[in-house]
Parts: sequence; structure tokens; C-alpha cells
Amino acid sequence: MGVFRMYMGVALSFNQPKFSPTPIWDSNGITFANQSTVGQYPYAIFVNTNNTIYVANRENDVIVMWQEESVNPTNIITGSFITPYSLFVTSNGDIYIDDGEENGRVQKYSAETNNFTTVMNVNSSCYGLFVDVNDTLYCSIRNHHQVVKRSLNDSGMNSNCVAAGTGMQGSASNQLSYPLGIFVDINLDLYVADSDNDRVQLFQSGESNGIIVAGSTSLYLTITLFRPSGVILDAEKYLFIVEFHNHRIVGSSANGFRCLVGCYERGSQSNQLKYPFSFSFDHSGNMFVTDESNYRIQKFFLMKDSFALSFNQPKFCPTTIWNSNAITIANQSIVGRYPRAIFVTANNTVYVANRENKTIIMWHEESVNPTNIITGNFTQTSSLFVTSNGDIYIDDGDQNGQVLKWVAETNISVTVMNVSSECFGMFVDINDTLYCSMEYHHQVVKRSLNDAVMAPNRVAAGTGIEGSASNQLNGPVGIFVDVNLDLYVTDCKNDRVQLFQSGKSNGITVAGYTSLNPTITLVRPSGVILDAEKYLFIVDSDNHRIVGSSANSFRCLVGCYERGSQSNQLKYPFSLIFDRAGNMLVTDEANSRIQKFKYLKKSCSNTSSILQKIYSSSLTNNNQIYYRDCDKRNTYYESIQVKVTESGYYTFRSSGDIDGYGSIYKNKFNPLVPSENLLKTDDDSDRSSVDQFKLDIHLDVGMIYALVVTTYESNETGEFLIVVLGKSKVIFERL
Repeated sequence: MGVFRMYMGVALSFNQPKFSPTPIWDSNGITFANQSTVGQYPYAIFVNTNNTIYVANRENDVIVMWQEESVNPTNIITGSFITPYSLFVTSNGDIYIDDGEENGRVQKYSAETNNFTTVMNVNSSCYGLFVDVNDTLYCSIRNHHQVVKRSLNDSGMNSNCVAAGTGMQGSASNQLSYPLGIFVDINLDLYVADSDNDRVQLFQSGESNGIIVAGSTSLYLTITLFRPSGVILDAEKYLFIVEFHNHRIVGSSANGFRCLVGCYERGSQSNQLKYPFSFSFDHSGNMFVTDESNYRIQKFFLMKDSFALSFNQPKFCPTTIWNSNAITIANQSIVGRYPRAIFVTANNTVYVANRENKTIIMWHEESVNPTNIITGNFTQTSSLFVTSNGDIYIDDGDQNGQVLKWVAETNISVTVMNVSSECFGMFVDINDTLYCSMEYHHQVVKRSLNDAVMAPNRVAAGTGIEGSASNQLNGPVGIFVDVNLDLYVTDCKNDRVQLFQSGKSNGITVAGYTSLNPTITLVRPSGVILDAEKYLFIVDSDNHRIVGSSANSFRCLVGCYERGSQSNQLKYPFSLIFDRAGNMLVTDEANSRIQKFKYLKKSCSNTSSILQKIYSSSLTNNNQIYYRDCDKRNTYYESIQVKVTESGYYTFRSSGDIDGYGSIYKNKFNPLVPSENLLKTDDDSDRSSVDQFKLDIHLDVGMIYALVVTTYESNETGEFLIVVLGKSKVIFERL
């Protein structure tokens, strides 16, 4: 894992590991340092690229240092600073330390001379400090709702410049509310943990308006934060965030956000945190966290840089379509009557339980006929799950009260869980915990497969008494557990899908008419799967269809033509799963067949959903006027030069006070001949936002484009905002 990097000749002093999409840290941290070493309420920590660890002891007003692998401190630096909240260490060993609370300054400890000097004057504590690749020092002034900066290359101590925030508390894009931790990347883009706004803001270099990259109010749903206090980017620019009031560390990847450590509510156990404030990676990817209210520094070891999911989680675009006419890949002669359980592995091996013959049927990729049949003493199997090593977990609860594991290496079945009825749904999570959904007992139970002995099952969801309260279930069937260990349950007889977040006993209704935000009406849902973007795909059994969610809403995907036995119909489908191409395989139970609905790739544009640019302006009476069309309507307009750094599909989406009308031109825009060089134009096709335009278009690197923003009606004025999504950085210049 190479993390010591050079950019433009500048060596980064901190570690930015490059992780796989699915790294795992040991949920149990070790206490690297306790109160006797770091004092009460430690806030500031820094780990440099040679793994020297720096912690500010606020009780004794000292900086404690450990050289790599040292158990005990190897150096203690004393100074005249008081209760520091943050520190930063540069590549030459100089330490920048907050001393703003009483002395109104930031000090630099010179590693060469062992002396302290004042390098910045501030009017309050710096809750975050950072030195960027250009030797600019940033200070996050919590109580003044602002981030300020000054160049360390200036010969004199000039006034600080504003990096972010107006100095007035607020939630607008140019405002902050009690900002804490900060991070500046090599592009000089500033990330701010905007604590009391429960969000992380990105201020691109030179921009005063921030983009919400994490938090419930972000343009694209990311994660709900509660008083974030620290933020770090890894080598791939994925976010890692300290959630002060949720007592955890969360991180993003290509698969979205998830909880990484501290996922078991607040506390003082080894797997818990209590008001963590900041953290830093060492060069192995291990995490060091200031566990403030437990008066300790916790170290969480990187266990596995990746884990292999055994099933497929494709990434779909919002407009994905499946062929409404399915092909039957297996009928009753192969899978028996009333098939329920199906699984498709990442290498496209298909497994189906034949409940009539008490067998598991297997097809290897692209095989028309079964390639293997596994026999056993299991009966009436309703669910199965296959792990990455090929082991098969089989429901055998109906008569034998057990879950069996068929071991691929030995071809022998062993009991791995005792249950009191059949498992209508089964899942093995990334921590090797086995889940069983017991419809008749209104509960989901689980047990760790890593236990040396078969311990009693633990409750994952439901009280065991049927009901519709948030902690109850009524006939649970299909289940799914994501990489955050959040459990999704098709609460069949309550006509809803419930989400039980890790460690929570109360569920959230994420689909069904009783959800907080109305989604879709379900009738006896029986299966649920998440794709790579955490969108839901649900088997709506008594509606005889499969429905799915996207950024826009829920919609029917297949089986949308009432129940039946035609190729475009289903009859009491029970479960579904994706193959690695994104095709959908469904157990069409009452038709005694397996249906395959082909994914139509052409239904997607290649537009990426990564937010690249936000641009705000306004049309006023001072703007130029042109006649947009033959109606001779004179409209104010603004022309913006657009360049991209990588060829690909991009989306331009407008919002604001005006009825926006947008056009993209190649090379240049000629207001006297508006049709010249025109590539694409749009009025209000963005149905998610009334009276706004949305332009999806392929742009080439090295080419100059012009985006023209005007209005549908004549002489209309007002503010507007342009959001750009796409593959890579987009450069705007007003013409």
C-alpha cells in the first residue's frame, strides 16, 4: 500500500492510503494511550508518513510524540500554548499548534531550533488546522463560523484571508455553522466538517459557495451526519468522516457510505467510542482516533483491505430498463413445483433449491443444462445463501429445525444453526454472521459463524410477537444485510420493507405506504436486494411484480402486466437476484419456473453521477439580450465557456428563481445566429425541479464549449444555479 506521495515536488506529510472498495477495520480497537499520557479530553492527533504520532495533551499543555512502533512516548514538547484543539505537522517536522483560545494565535514549533514562533493571529481557537501543498496555513474558527488562511511564504504577518464562510452563522452554500475539522487536497479544494449544519462542505479552489458532499441535505443522498468533527480524504478522494455525536467513523467508497468503526452506539468498550473528535491514518491504513470523552487514543487495525462479496451488486443508471419479456431458464421439470430459493454468485453460478426433490440444482455460467445436483436430507427449502468459498447455507427448518452448511471442499453437510421454524430468508454478512428470517415467529435471528461452539441465536429484528410497531414484524420473509451491517427486512404482512440499522432494535420503513416519505404501495413483499448505489429492488409478491427505487422514485421494473403465465407476467414471485451482467433472475413460484429478464444496457446514458462543479449567477437588466427563436422573444442571457479535463458524458442541471432555458454550443455562441454551432438545448425536462433545464451531453477534452443560460419567457430576471455532474473536473469561465 503506497501512501508516501510526491505532488509537484511537494512531499505530503500525512498518510493517504489507497484502499480497495471494501476495506474492513477490526471493530475492537486497542487503547494506544490513556488519560495518564494524553490527559482529559484529547482533541488533536497527527500521524506522519514515517509513522510518528503526535497528540496534544490539553491538560498539561504539551505535545506527546511516539516514534514508529514505540509503546511509550519518545518525546514530550512543552510550550506556552494553552488547551490546543488542533495540530498539523509538515514534512520537515515542524509542528503547527492551536493557541487561539487565550493567546489568539497559531504557533509553529521548529524541529530544527526547538523554538516556538507565532505564525498566525486569530480571534478564537482553531478547531482544525491544515498546511496545504503551497504552504498556506488554514484555521477553522468554530465560534466565528469561518475558515481563514494565510501564506507562510509571506515575509510579514499579513492579515488572514477568508477561505470559507461569511463569519455569520447560517446554512446557505456560502455559510458555515460551527466548523471543526478541515482538509485541503492537492487541487487546493477545501473540505470542512460543518458541524452544526450536520454536513461536510467542499469549497473548490477560489469558490465562496460550498457543495454539500456528505449529509442529509446533499444533492445526492449520501449519509445522515450528526455533528461531524473531522474529515480526511484517501488516495482516491473518498471521504472519511468523524461523527462526533454519532460516536463513530464513517467512510465512502464506490458503493456509498458505511460505518467503519464505533458502530455499536456510544460507550467505553473496545468497539465503542464516546464523542470522538479527530483521527489520522498510519502508513499501513490503521486508524488512530481521539476518543475524547473516554480520555484515550484508540487504534483500529486494518484487518482486510478487501472482502469479496459472493453475490452481484450491479451499478445501474436511473433510467435502466429490463426486457419486459423474460426467458424461462428452468421449468418445473428441473426446479420442481413452487421454487422459492435462488442464488447467483459473482462468477455467475446459479443455485436453485428444488423443494420437491430435496436437491440443489447448479448451473455454471452460460450453461443451458444443470451442471451439478446436490442431494441432502433437507426438506421444503425456502432460502439458501452461497459464500465466496462455495459453501452453501440451506434452510432445513421446516421439519428438522436447522440450517445446514454444505461444505464445497468436502461435499459434507453440517448443522450451523438451530431454528424453531423454516428460514424464509437467509443471509451471511461480511463478518460471517448468519441471519435467518422466521415468518411464523415474526423475528429475524442471527449467530456468528466464527464462534467455536454453537451459541444461542441472537435477535436481529422483531420482538417475536406480531405487530406493526417500529420494533415489530409480521411475517418477515426476504432479508438483505449491507456492508454497514444494516438489515433490510421484507415485513410481508405489514406490506412494507423495514431497515434496522446496525445495533438498532427499531426499524425505519423505507418502502410501503406507511413510510415517512411516501414511496410505493406494496402487497406482501417477499424479497429485497440493494444494488451498488444502495437502491432497493423488491419482490412485490401479491402484486406479481418487481419494483425498484432510484434517485427519482420507485417504479415497476418487470411483471408490470398483472399476474399470469405469459413471458411478461409473473404469478406470486418469491425472490430475485442479479447476475454479474445485471440481468434479473426471479423465482416465479406459482408458475413453477425461473425467469430471466435481460438488462438492456442501451437504456442508460453514460453520464456519471459524480458532482464536479457548481456555478451561481443571476440574470439582470444589465445582461445582454438576444432573440432566441422565431417568436422574436427577447431574453436576457449569460454565456459561459466550458472545458472538461476528460472526455465523457456530463449533465448540466439548473435551479433558481427563473424559468431556465439552457443550450450547449460547440466552439462559440453567436447571439445573432442562435442555431449556429448548437449541440443541444432544453427547457424544462428536469421533472425533479419545476421550470428547470437538464442537459445530458458528451463533451471532448481539448474542445471549447459555450453554455448559454437564458429564460423561457421574455425579460425575466433572477438568480440561477448550475450543477454539473460527470466523469472529471469541469472548468467554467464567464464570457
